[in-house]
Amino acid sequence: MKLKVKKMQNKTVLYLLFFIAFIRPEYLVRIPTVNTFYGLLRYFLIGVMILLAISRSKGLNISKFTGVWILFELWIVTITILQFGNVTTAVNQAVTITMMALLFEMFTEDMEHILRVLYYFLGILILINFVTLFAFPEGMYVTGVTNTASQNWFLGFKNKHIIYFLPFLGLIFIFGKRDGYTWKKILMLAVTVGSALYCDSSTLIVCLAVMLLVGFLPFVREHYKIFNMYSYFIVAVAMFVLIPVLRLQYLFSYLIVDVLQKNIDLTYRTELWDRAFRAIQQHFFWGWGEQPVDVKHLLYNSQSILSAHNQILEYFYVGGLVLVVLYVIINLMLAKKLNRIKQNEVIQIASGIYLAFQIALIVEVYTDAIIYMLYFILWHIDVIVYQENSYQYEEEELLP
Repeated sequence: MKLKVKKMQNKTVLYLLFFIAFIRPEYLVRIPTVNTFYGLLRYFLIGVMILLAISRSKGLNISKFTGVWILFELWIVTITILQFGNVTTAVNQAVTITMMALLFEMFTEDMEHILRVLYYFLGILILINFVTLFAFPEGMYVTGVTNTASQNWFLGFKNKHIIYFLPFLGLIFIFGKRDGYTWKKILMLAVTVGSALYCDSSTLIVCLAVMLLVGFLPFVREHYKIFNMYSYFIVAVAMFVLIPVLRLQYLFSYLIVDVLQKNIDLTYRTELWDRAFRAIQQHFFWGWGEQPVDVKHLLYNSQSILSAHNQILEYFYVGGLVLVVLYVIINLMLAKKLNRIKQNEVIQIASGIYLAFQIALIVEVYTDAIIYMLYFILWHIDVIVYQENSYQYEEEELLP
């Protein structure tokens, strides 16, 4: 019994160190000594993960899902090298995603434990950020060169809060359904929603509204044949075609202009999309790879903007059609796996997280580790359902 408890404690420490190393609040990254600590901790964990993988007596089984992600990253690194781009950035991202994959592949059966550690870790970060919102109502620090932004708090710029708030909100709903909604969960739910409203990020508010509907509206959960991963993936593709490609955002003018009080060109994003499309046409099939900061500043005619502000366009720019095809395969594999048990509430909430993020990715680009972590969480989250209900199923071909 003592050995089992000790093993559980060791895993908790490993998971916590992993989250500390890869989920880094923007304010702390700006402190040189702390950023150095993050780098050293990452190197330490890379060594630990490699040793754990080698020492496994049964070997390490890599899922097809992880295999496609590895191909995805290898393609980016290869094109970046061929295009004389920023190889350091490409390699760092590839290593990060590989580490994410290893963690969830090696400890799949401990999925609930991983998510509980993540829940408490994100909760602490959000509480600290909540304090900074009140302590620094106008922002903690300024970013940008020509167009400066002051709405930066512990977790970063107001739009950046979404990568912390959405998964945390999803975890509140998942554990709330399983363990009941305690006063602590309700308090953290209020803190998260209140922080989002205070930040006044339109993208964040819309995405949290989607999560709240999925979490609390019985109609969505009861009609799982309509509201599921497949339909959400179709919605994501349709939004990309309608808005960045066909520029039909005026169809949503009531939401954009009247409700969110934004202009119809989505705060200069349509101009960024035009610039991205022109660059994509030059290397449509293989892309440009990860380019240095000064090249991106030149591309977007800005001293602060570094992306196309649309995730699919960004993948087209970085890796061309090949990378986008791999990204589509990843999403279809995810949809196919979760759709098997789409009637389960945990899967419905997980699917809601996916939909909310896809909405955000129409107008934003996130390269933070927690975004990629979410894909692996969604891939392995069915383990919780099968453990809880003692379901048994045979693994089948998941390639679309």
